[in-house]
Amino acid sequence: MRVARLRVEGVSKRFGAREVLDAVSLDLLGPAAWALLGPNGAGKSTLLQVLAGLVPADAGQAWLDDAPLLDGPPEVRRAVGYVPESTELLPYLTVAEVVRVAATLRGAGEPAPELLERLGVQDFLHQRIASLSLGQRRRGLILAGLVGDPGLLLLDEPTNGLDPPAVEMLGRLIRDLVAEGRMVLFVTHDLGLVEAAGAEVLRLEAGVLRAPLSSHG
Repeated sequence: MRVARLRVEGVSKRFGAREVLDAVSLDLLGPAAWALLGPNGAGKSTLLQVLAGLVPADAGQAWLDDAPLLDGPPEVRRAVGYVPESTELLPYLTVAEVVRVAATLRGAGEPAPELLERLGVQDFLHQRIASLSLGQRRRGLILAGLVGDPGLLLLDEPTNGLDPPAVEMLGRLIRDLVAEGRMVLFVTHDLGLVEAAGAEVLRLEAGVLRAPLSSHG
Protein backbone atom coordinates (compact mmCIF):
# COMPACT_ATOMS: atom_id res chain seq x y z
CA MET A 1 0.00 0.00 0.00
CA ARG A 2 1.52 3.30 -1.08
CA VAL A 3 0.62 6.34 1.01
CA ALA A 4 0.12 9.83 -0.39
CA ARG A 5 -0.99 11.57 2.81
CA LEU A 6 -0.57 11.28 6.58
CA ARG A 7 -3.07 13.36 8.52
CA VAL A 8 -3.07 13.64 12.32
CA GLU A 9 -5.73 15.58 14.20
CA GLY A 10 -5.76 16.37 17.91
CA VAL A 11 -3.66 13.44 19.10
CA SER A 12 -3.07 13.65 22.85
CA LYS A 13 -1.36 11.32 25.28
CA ARG A 14 -0.86 11.56 29.03
CA PHE A 15 1.24 9.34 31.29
CA GLY A 16 -0.04 9.93 34.79
CA ALA A 17 0.06 13.66 35.50
CA ARG A 18 2.37 14.36 32.56
CA GLU A 19 0.87 15.42 29.25
CA VAL A 20 3.28 14.06 26.65
CA LEU A 21 1.31 14.99 23.52
CA ASP A 22 -1.01 17.98 23.55
CA ALA A 23 -3.52 17.85 20.65
CA VAL A 24 -0.86 17.30 17.98
CA SER A 25 -2.09 17.89 14.43
CA LEU A 26 -0.22 17.68 11.16
CA ASP A 27 -0.98 17.10 7.50
CA LEU A 28 1.85 15.65 5.39
CA LEU A 29 1.70 14.97 1.67
CA GLY A 30 4.11 12.53 0.06
CA PRO A 31 6.22 11.08 -1.18
CA ALA A 32 8.65 12.94 1.08
CA ALA A 33 10.77 12.65 4.23
CA TRP A 34 10.33 14.59 7.45
CA ALA A 35 12.65 14.89 10.43
CA LEU A 36 10.95 15.34 13.80
CA LEU A 37 13.24 17.42 16.01
CA GLY A 38 12.94 18.69 19.56
CA PRO A 39 14.44 18.41 23.04
CA ASN A 40 14.51 15.18 25.03
CA GLY A 41 11.13 14.47 26.58
CA ALA A 42 9.24 16.51 24.00
CA GLY A 43 7.04 13.57 22.98
CA LYS A 44 8.70 12.71 19.68
CA SER A 45 9.10 8.98 20.31
CA THR A 46 5.63 8.78 21.82
CA LEU A 47 4.11 10.26 18.68
CA LEU A 48 5.82 7.61 16.54
CA GLN A 49 4.67 4.88 18.91
CA VAL A 50 1.09 6.13 18.69
CA LEU A 51 1.23 6.15 14.89
CA ALA A 52 2.77 2.66 14.93
CA GLY A 53 -0.05 1.34 17.11
CA LEU A 54 2.22 0.52 20.06
CA VAL A 55 0.79 3.17 22.41
CA PRO A 56 -2.92 4.09 22.44
CA ALA A 57 -3.78 7.77 22.08
CA ASP A 58 -6.03 9.32 24.73
CA ALA A 59 -7.71 11.48 22.08
CA GLY A 60 -7.46 12.25 18.38
CA GLN A 61 -7.15 10.25 15.18
CA ALA A 62 -4.76 9.74 12.29
CA TRP A 63 -5.41 8.75 8.70
CA LEU A 64 -3.35 7.27 5.90
CA ASP A 65 -4.92 8.80 2.83
CA ASP A 66 -8.62 8.49 3.80
CA ALA A 67 -8.29 5.34 5.94
CA PRO A 68 -8.29 5.62 9.76
CA LEU A 69 -4.96 4.50 11.18
CA LEU A 70 -5.17 4.41 14.98
CA ASP A 71 -8.10 1.98 15.02
CA GLY A 72 -7.95 1.00 11.38
CA PRO A 73 -8.13 -2.38 9.65
CA PRO A 74 -5.06 -4.65 9.40
CA GLU A 75 -4.29 -3.72 5.81
CA VAL A 76 -3.91 -0.08 6.84
CA ARG A 77 -1.71 -0.98 9.82
CA ARG A 78 0.49 -3.08 7.56
CA ALA A 79 1.23 0.02 5.48
CA VAL A 80 3.29 1.36 8.42
CA GLY A 81 6.80 0.18 9.20
CA TYR A 82 8.37 1.11 12.55
CA VAL A 83 11.97 0.96 13.77
CA PRO A 84 12.42 1.58 17.52
CA GLU A 85 15.31 3.43 19.11
CA SER A 86 16.25 0.49 21.33
CA THR A 87 18.38 -2.22 19.75
CA GLU A 88 17.77 -4.70 22.59
CA LEU A 89 14.90 -6.36 20.72
CA LEU A 90 15.03 -10.18 20.87
CA PRO A 91 18.79 -10.34 21.58
CA TYR A 92 19.08 -14.13 21.29
CA LEU A 93 17.59 -14.26 17.80
CA THR A 94 19.64 -13.78 14.66
CA VAL A 95 18.94 -10.84 12.35
CA ALA A 96 17.36 -13.27 9.89
CA GLU A 97 15.08 -14.61 12.63
CA VAL A 98 14.03 -11.12 13.70
CA VAL A 99 13.21 -10.33 10.06
CA ARG A 100 11.23 -13.59 9.84
CA VAL A 101 9.24 -12.64 12.95
CA ALA A 102 8.46 -9.24 11.42
CA ALA A 103 7.40 -10.89 8.17
CA THR A 104 5.08 -13.28 10.02
CA LEU A 105 3.47 -10.47 12.03
CA ARG A 106 2.94 -8.40 8.90
CA GLY A 107 1.85 -11.25 6.66
CA ALA A 108 4.73 -10.47 4.31
CA GLY A 109 7.43 -12.31 2.42
CA GLU A 110 11.18 -12.15 2.82
CA PRO A 111 12.89 -8.84 1.93
CA ALA A 112 14.47 -8.57 -1.50
CA PRO A 113 18.21 -9.40 -1.78
CA GLU A 114 18.78 -5.88 -3.12
CA LEU A 115 17.57 -4.44 0.19
CA LEU A 116 19.96 -6.66 2.16
CA GLU A 117 22.80 -5.44 -0.03
CA ARG A 118 21.72 -1.81 0.27
CA LEU A 119 21.78 -2.04 4.07
CA GLY A 120 24.98 -4.08 4.14
CA VAL A 121 23.63 -6.80 6.43
CA GLN A 122 24.68 -9.92 4.47
CA ASP A 123 27.79 -10.57 6.57
CA PHE A 124 25.90 -10.71 9.87
CA LEU A 125 22.44 -11.82 8.77
CA HIS A 126 22.77 -15.12 10.66
CA GLN A 127 24.43 -13.76 13.79
CA ARG A 128 22.58 -13.21 17.07
CA ILE A 129 21.54 -9.63 17.82
CA ALA A 130 23.38 -9.72 21.18
CA SER A 131 26.70 -10.41 19.43
CA LEU A 132 26.50 -7.46 17.05
CA SER A 133 27.77 -3.91 17.29
CA LEU A 134 25.25 -1.16 17.91
CA GLY A 135 25.46 -0.04 14.28
CA GLN A 136 24.91 -3.59 12.98
CA ARG A 137 21.89 -4.00 15.24
CA ARG A 138 20.52 -0.71 13.94
CA ARG A 139 20.81 -1.83 10.33
CA GLY A 140 19.20 -5.17 11.14
CA LEU A 141 16.21 -3.45 12.75
CA ILE A 142 15.85 -1.11 9.78
CA LEU A 143 15.72 -4.20 7.57
CA ALA A 144 12.96 -5.66 9.77
CA GLY A 145 11.06 -2.35 9.62
CA LEU A 146 11.08 -2.47 5.82
CA VAL A 147 9.58 -5.96 5.66
CA GLY A 148 6.29 -5.88 3.77
CA ASP A 149 7.27 -2.83 1.72
CA PRO A 150 5.50 -0.23 3.93
CA GLY A 151 4.24 3.00 2.40
CA LEU A 152 5.03 4.92 5.61
CA LEU A 153 8.26 4.23 7.51
CA LEU A 154 8.73 5.54 11.07
CA LEU A 155 12.30 5.66 12.42
CA ASP A 156 13.14 6.55 16.02
CA GLU A 157 16.69 7.94 16.38
CA PRO A 158 17.96 5.71 13.56
CA THR A 159 21.55 7.05 13.59
CA ASN A 160 22.32 6.04 17.19
CA GLY A 161 25.40 3.85 16.95
CA LEU A 162 26.09 4.65 13.29
CA ASP A 163 29.38 6.10 12.09
CA PRO A 164 29.38 8.98 9.54
CA PRO A 165 29.55 6.70 6.45
CA ALA A 166 26.60 4.71 7.78
CA VAL A 167 24.65 7.94 8.38
CA GLU A 168 25.29 8.87 4.75
CA MET A 169 24.11 5.39 3.70
CA LEU A 170 20.93 5.82 5.71
CA GLY A 171 20.34 9.24 4.18
CA ARG A 172 20.66 7.72 0.70
CA LEU A 173 18.28 4.92 1.68
CA ILE A 174 15.67 7.43 2.83
CA ARG A 175 16.05 9.37 -0.41
CA ASP A 176 15.63 6.12 -2.36
CA LEU A 177 12.49 5.21 -0.41
CA VAL A 178 11.01 8.61 -1.18
CA ALA A 179 11.95 8.23 -4.85
CA GLU A 180 10.08 4.91 -4.82
CA GLY A 181 6.95 6.73 -3.67
CA ARG A 182 7.08 6.30 0.12
CA MET A 183 6.79 8.60 3.11
CA VAL A 184 9.42 8.58 5.88
CA LEU A 185 9.04 10.25 9.28
CA PHE A 186 12.03 10.03 11.60
CA VAL A 187 13.01 11.32 15.03
CA THR A 188 16.60 12.52 15.24
CA HIS A 189 19.08 14.88 16.84
CA ASP A 190 21.47 14.32 13.93
CA LEU A 191 21.35 17.26 11.54
CA GLY A 192 23.71 15.36 9.24
CA LEU A 193 20.96 12.81 8.63
CA VAL A 194 18.43 15.57 8.00
CA GLU A 195 20.68 16.96 5.29
CA ALA A 196 21.63 13.57 3.84
CA ALA A 197 17.98 12.53 3.63
CA GLY A 198 16.82 15.83 2.14
CA ALA A 199 14.16 15.94 4.85
CA GLU A 200 11.82 18.74 5.84
CA VAL A 201 11.91 19.67 9.52
CA LEU A 202 9.09 19.48 12.04
CA ARG A 203 9.61 20.56 15.67
CA LEU A 204 7.90 19.11 18.71
CA GLU A 205 8.37 20.94 22.01
CA ALA A 206 6.66 20.03 25.29
CA GLY A 207 4.14 17.89 23.43
CA VAL A 208 3.13 20.68 21.03
CA LEU A 209 4.01 20.71 17.33
CA ARG A 210 5.82 23.98 16.50
CA ALA A 211 5.46 23.77 12.74
CA PRO A 212 2.95 24.65 10.03
CA LEU A 213 -0.12 22.40 10.11
CA SER A 214 0.36 21.39 6.48
CA SER A 215 3.59 20.41 4.74
CA HIS A 216 3.66 19.40 1.10
CA GLY A 217 6.10 16.92 -0.41
